[in-house]
Amino acid sequence: MKEVLIVSGHPHLDEESFSNRIILERLTGLLPKADILRLDRAHNHYEFDIKQEQERLKKADVIVFQFPMFWYGLPALMKKYIDDVFEHGFAYGSTGTCLKDKTLLVSFTTGGAESDYQYDGEQRYPIEEFLPFLKNFAWYCGMRWGGMVYTGGLIYLPNQDEIVRQELKTKAEEHACVLADKVIQVN
Repeated sequence: MKEVLIVSGHPHLDEESFSNRIILERLTGLLPKADILRLDRAHNHYEFDIKQEQERLKKADVIVFQFPMFWYGLPALMKKYIDDVFEHGFAYGSTGTCLKDKTLLVSFTTGGAESDYQYDGEQRYPIEEFLPFLKNFAWYCGMRWGGMVYTGGLIYLPNQDEIVRQELKTKAEEHACVLADKVIQVN
């Protein structure tokens, strides 16, 4: 099996996440050999150990970005990680070939329902139309685009009743299973 790195981009996974935390917990069981990087724990005042993170990326054959979509894009912490770690000479440029031929998969959630993401929906566009920057990012770094795993309707509010919590948990666990299958297929 190829080496898998899962990069969790939720900025406050323990305090403010329900679904993304469950996805990671389930992935730990489904892909026990995967390296799971929690960005919320990997920074020191929003500074990353760039060389350490680049070594981690070099070892991976499959890189998974796992995140909640914030304002139609990446959480700021994940964006900063990309800006800092995927630097010229490492990830791109004439000598930046360290990620060449690796596969990038994106796995993300939204609070809004999946039905909101269509031309006549509340968000006005299908979810795929929010991803070109990630597809281009993969291409620019010499990586293969492995596709996406997406689940909507995972908004969590602290006072939700137990039935709603269980429904969200089930959806998050199903998301993790689909993602694990996709990772295994890449291998």
